[in-house]
Amino acid sequence: MNKISKICCLFIVCCVLFSCSKNDEPIVVSNGITNIKIYENINEFTEIMDKLDKNDLVYVADKKEISIKFNEEIPEDIHLSEYIIDENGNYKYSLDTAAKSIDVSMNGNKASFTLEPNIATLLSSNSNDYEKSATLKGYRMICEWKDGESEYLFVIKSDAAFINEE
Repeated sequence: MNKISKICCLFIVCCVLFSCSKNDEPIVVSNGITNIKIYENINEFTEIMDKLDKNDLVYVADKKEISIKFNEEIPEDIHLSEYIIDENGNYKYSLDTAAKSIDVSMNGNKASFTLEPNIATLLSSNSNDYEKSATLKGYRMICEWKDGESEYLFVIKSDAAFINEE
C-alpha cells in the first residue's frame, strides 16, 4: 500500500469512528446507563404509550439520577413535572393529587434530578402496582429558550413509594 492509500484509509476510519460516536439528538435523557426516549411535539402520554409497550421503557430506581444533556442550545430555564400514568398513558390519579414539580440542577449543558418516591403511588388498591418496576412515571419538561418555549415528554418505569424506602 502506498503512502496516499494509507492516508486515505486512515482518514476514512477516523471519519467513521467520529460519526459513530457523535450523538445527533439535540436533547439526550439518560439514567447513566441507558438513554430514555424523549418526545417533542407530543401533547399527551397516551400518544407515547400508543407507540410503546411497557417493557420497552427504561427502569430507574428511586434515589437514582436522571441526566438531561443539551447538545445544541441550552435553555434559560427548565420546568419539569412528574405524573403517575397507567399503561395506556392516562393519568392514574387526578392531576391535583399526582402532579409533582421536580427540582432540576443545571451545570453547563447538563441538567439532572434525583428520582424521588411519589407518594401518590400509595393511593392504589391494586396489589400489582406495588411490584418492582410496576409504576409508570411520565415527565413533562418545558424548556424556555430565548425565542420561546418547547415541551418534551418522556416516560420511565419505577417503583411505588415504599419499595425503595429504608
